[in-house]
Amino acid sequence: MTPEWVAAIASLATLLVISATALAALGQVRHMRSGNQIVATNEFRETIESEFFRQNSEHVINTLPAILNDPSVRGRIAAGTSIVAISELLPVRSLANLFETLGAFVKRGMIDRDLACDLWGAITLRAWEAAAPLARNIRLAYGNEAIWENFEYLAAASRAFARKHPDGTYPKGMPREEMPEVWPELMNRHDDA
Repeated sequence: MTPEWVAAIASLATLLVISATALAALGQVRHMRSGNQIVATNEFRETIESEFFRQNSEHVINTLPAILNDPSVRGRIAAGTSIVAISELLPVRSLANLFETLGAFVKRGMIDRDLACDLWGAITLRAWEAAAPLARNIRLAYGNEAIWENFEYLAAASRAFARKHPDGTYPKGMPREEMPEVWPELMNRHDDA
């Protein structure tokens, strides 16, 4: 065998080793990305199940409309007062910032969009519908359309997911479990009871 053939075979072997290494690295990156998604999803799940989240979401959903009807609050927002300086709005800020972070993770592919919408779409939509009037007006007051844009993106994705799956995401063809009797107090609630 000539030296040129030996060099060619060595080059081919080197190429094969480098290719195998690159494929292994891609697999490792994919595995790391999955691990990061699991960690991010689990941390958000823990947050959304916390007492802090429950209190803030109840405040936003149940009391924000009345707060936003207060002329004093509206005046401070219109004057460009930072939302941090308006104590009545601090729970809204905390909740909106949480969904802003989740929306950014989803938008950037760090958390799967369908997974986030399947797990948290309903609460995202309730929170967005309550916070949207505030978002609209502080964007105008502060001259910044980007305020809570990732929260808005997550709400839009959640709404599209809900439209796509109006009856939930239970797999077609998978038998359902036998359910216990409906309570008499609920018998007239649904046609299928």
